[in-house]
Amino acid sequence: MNRHQRARYILDRLIGTSVVFNGVLIPASMLTAALARYVDNLSIWNDHEIYKVSLVGSTVPIKFAERYFVLCTNHQLRGCQPENVSLLGRDGKMLITSAGVRHFNDDSNPYYLDLAAFDFTEPCEARQELKERFFALREVPPDCPATDIVFAVVAGFPSGKQRYELEEKNHIGKVKRIVVCRPEPASYDPALLCLRAEEPLDFDPNGMSGGSAFVVQAVAGEFRAYFAGLVVTGGKDQFHIIKAGHIWRFLRTLV
Repeated sequence: MNRHQRARYILDRLIGTSVVFNGVLIPASMLTAALARYVDNLSIWNDHEIYKVSLVGSTVPIKFAERYFVLCTNHQLRGCQPENVSLLGRDGKMLITSAGVRHFNDDSNPYYLDLAAFDFTEPCEARQELKERFFALREVPPDCPATDIVFAVVAGFPSGKQRYELEEKNHIGKVKRIVVCRPEPASYDPALLCLRAEEPLDFDPNGMSGGSAFVVQAVAGEFRAYFAGLVVTGGKDQFHIIKAGHIWRFLRTLV
């Protein structure tokens, strides 16, 4: 089956159907946007009069056990002060900082060590509008063969596409890119899920690290969508994802 036949096959399977996503039925026509909603810019506050913020890729805001965390990879934070990690306000002008940072500490697998979580519970309780940006992580995808995954959606904020207009406008224009992918049969590391883009990327994937990945699976005769994990590396046609089960394990140590 070539790329175009596969895309037609996916559409034929979903047209006229809805997908269960975190307990809610989402029409197929709205599904990609719904799955790509839960990703944000990872921003670093700078002590500079003009260039007040640096963008260091993407992040996934997660609500877990009534706590609000912003997740990213440690390699995004090289040279950064963790206490300066922030979220941009919706207007692209305001910065909200976190209350603390935790790192995964498990020497048995190096990719666990590339996870970092910033606790935004306190700012979320103070600013109720922030809460809608966080995905409520309630379950992880059930184990299944790759053939049961209908497709995947990866979303993030590639660095070269962001509108960095601080000098004149004191504003950052956030530009999200959404990539429809299919799973590869296996990854070089069991902690990672490999996803291949249906079409080669027409942009530099730098900045997609920390982005979100969601999958749609066929489960017991219906289509269900799940949080699949967080982007750890990306190339022109594929992404490697830290699996949701390892992220769940990490967050359990924090709460």
